[in-house]
Amino acid sequence: QNADLQRRLSDCENAKPTATSAVQPSHFVQFDHNSSYMSRTEVDRLKAFVQSVRGSKLALVAEASTPGADGYNQQLSERRLVRVVEALVREGFDKVDLHPQTAIGERNGKPAAEGRRVTIKVEKQVTTM
Repeated sequence: QNADLQRRLSDCENAKPTATSAVQPSHFVQFDHNSSYMSRTEVDRLKAFVQSVRGSKLALVAEASTPGADGYNQQLSERRLVRVVEALVREGFDKVDLHPQTAIGERNGKPAAEGRRVTIKVEKQVTTM
């Protein structure tokens, strides 16, 4: 029985890992209704996220919720995007590592808080050795 357990352990240690889809971390910065300013809480959350992805390449998508005129919501999402990019640059990111940057206004049709955000996705994570 001990030999069988040793063989199984050896098989597990020598087995090649199977390919799994890597889940890239993401984060969103939430904004108040009709605002492009980040709350202190959101700034702190963003700083914590940045610590875990420093050196990575990030993609950003800014949104606005559906209440309001299309043109205004587009401009609001653009202002939100600028604020988040500025914050990331202050935290040490190079602007070339923050691409693509897209402001979509209310295009996704989210009527409430889930539409008032900038979503940040890690496009390429840099590994350090």
